[in-house]
Amino acid sequence: MAIKTILVPLEGGETGTSVLDIALVATRTSGAHLVVLHVKADPREMFPFIAEPATAGSVELVIEAAERSANELAARARGLFDEFCRNAGVTVAEGPDVAGGMFAAWHEEVGLAGEVVARRGRLADLIVVARPGERDAAPVILESALMDSGRPILVVPPTAGKTLGGNVAVAWNDSPQAARAVAAALPFLSTAGKVTVLTVKGREEAPASPRELSAYLAWHGVRASIKTITAGAKDVGAALLAEAQGTGADLLVMGGYGHSRMREVILGGVTHHVLSATTIPVLMMH
Repeated sequence: MAIKTILVPLEGGETGTSVLDIALVATRTSGAHLVVLHVKADPREMFPFIAEPATAGSVELVIEAAERSANELAARARGLFDEFCRNAGVTVAEGPDVAGGMFAAWHEEVGLAGEVVARRGRLADLIVVARPGERDAAPVILESALMDSGRPILVVPPTAGKTLGGNVAVAWNDSPQAARAVAAALPFLSTAGKVTVLTVKGREEAPASPRELSAYLAWHGVRASIKTITAGAKDVGAALLAEAQGTGADLLVMGGYGHSRMREVILGGVTHHVLSATTIPVLMMH
């Protein structure tokens, strides 16, 4: 599937610049339209009902302060978007491009960030999100995009470089999630100068082996080498990251794993480690 629309949830924090830079590379590679979305929190949803009149005044003060903070964050996000468009020569427009050139749209919506991003993401071909930091609220956005949108996500670390998809590592374990991630990554794999399929030693041979994946990719014009790695004292996530970074990859493709319990998404161990430690963009699909 060709990538024609890319959604970028933008919070207005320090990671915004890296996310927009990588989204721009993806946009230029695929000729896609860029949609930048900021979800503004509604503080009144935190206090839907005030039972005691004596507490009404203090609650209103809290709500007013939260509204000011939300407005300031939205203004910073819009400022990042405007600066990005000016520096990159991107034209702000809503509809499909018919004349050529780079186009981006700005959308702002009030609501719960995870729900809005998942809903809007279902009508995007790719969602580009920031790798969450220790003090960042972004895990809600990342988890909702991964688990609830049905679309591939591209996770961008703060230290990401300026290239994407020239050298791609594919983490393969024969799972449905990995197969979906490979299919979603074909637009990048088909133009990559180098593709390496990574598997972890010690795992039972799967029905679809790395050699069969390599043959599948060849039908799409992708030449891929195979590298089997040993986790050793490291866990699988650390071993995959170390090998991907060691090969000079600027993109890692892998399945995203997790389960849901009472609507709280808990990511699996490998996924969690990669998302928390990666220094290169990671394309995932659940």
